[in-house]
Amino acid sequence: MPDPRKPVIVQESVERFKNSTAVFFTDFSGLSAAKATDLRAALRAGNVQYVVAKKTLTKVAAKEAGLDDVSGIIDGMMGMAYTAGEPSDPAKKLTKFAKTNNGIPVITGIKIGRASCRERV
Repeated sequence: MPDPRKPVIVQESVERFKNSTAVFFTDFSGLSAAKATDLRAALRAGNVQYVVAKKTLTKVAAKEAGLDDVSGIIDGMMGMAYTAGEPSDPAKKLTKFAKTNNGIPVITGIKIGRASCRERV
């Protein structure tokens, strides 16, 4: 039976992509629950929203938002740091968190309209 929440999740993700100036995709697989909470709090303090979603739903949302190129990088356990503000804000916050918390791999950062790949911040 299809999950009725999936279309809502996709639509919310589409809106986040469309309303963002930048999105950073991270591999959060090594973070404990406590560290993930710390990361969310650090990002939220900088007006950056951190979301973890299923990769299939994220790919659908990216395509619907017109970010077809993004679907090739969405794989595995990923978190997304969205900002509607300064595109460099998530990078700064992720870098600061990584330095004090044994790293968090950033897979890529996308300034909406342009992609920029990096292995780590």
